[in-house]
Amino acid sequence: MAVLYTIQNKFELAEGYYLQAIEKGYVIALNNLANLYANQDKYELAENYFMQAIEKGDAVAFFNFALLYENQEKFELAESYYLQAIEKGNIDACFNLAVLYENQEKGELAENYYLKAIDNGDLESLLNLTVLYYETNQKKKQALDLIQQRNQAKNKWPKSLALEIIIEIWNNIFEDLEEKIDTLLMVSKEADLAWLIEHLLCQSQTQLVFSFFDGEKHGKHLQEKYTLLYYTTLLLLNKTNDNLLLRIPPEVLPTVQDMVSTIKERQAFYES
Repeated sequence: MAVLYTIQNKFELAEGYYLQAIEKGYVIALNNLANLYANQDKYELAENYFMQAIEKGDAVAFFNFALLYENQEKFELAESYYLQAIEKGNIDACFNLAVLYENQEKGELAENYYLKAIDNGDLESLLNLTVLYYETNQKKKQALDLIQQRNQAKNKWPKSLALEIIIEIWNNIFEDLEEKIDTLLMVSKEADLAWLIEHLLCQSQTQLVFSFFDGEKHGKHLQEKYTLLYYTTLLLLNKTNDNLLLRIPPEVLPTVQDMVSTIKERQAFYES
């Protein structure tokens, strides 16, 4: 009954029935009530009931308690409870702890827990660890193995396909590159492919990007949807004829110039 009322956003009624369930000795109600309070930003009450759930041996409460602390930016406490959740066999906690470490720029720890999650079949960790390797410009071959493993194990979607294309280029694999990008553009017109375009530029595929912006097949759509990246590509290629700088709206020109600088920095980073 409490769960039903929670689903219906009737929180006072849900609270009442959770409390009655707790009085009857129903341990899982402690964790559920704590989550109810957490979702209402009643943190002290949430902490109280998570602690009671943990004392009663509810292993799931360790994970939820960690989430509560992470959402409050109490990262040391979040780390502690994720670690305890992992000790209790909660595999999801490996992924969350890896993300926590990655956000704190603790790359080795993040890698370690992504690998633990992967060993337990977590496909999202394959994506995240691929990106971690790519963004830090290390372990190219391992990154390629990871993204290929992910895309063979699960339905491919634009983000994972785009990532695989970029990782292949990073590994100096250019086989059927134009065809792969063309196919992705064809099947993903409504998807946001800004990341793909940006990182093609970061991988010094500027002329290739321009060919798609300038082509009859995709050009008009791409120029309209990714206008800033189009201007960025033109500036990277020094195509400033016809007073390009005058044609770029003044309100976006600083943004475009910043994008050019950032991409040049990333090009140098990946060429190093």
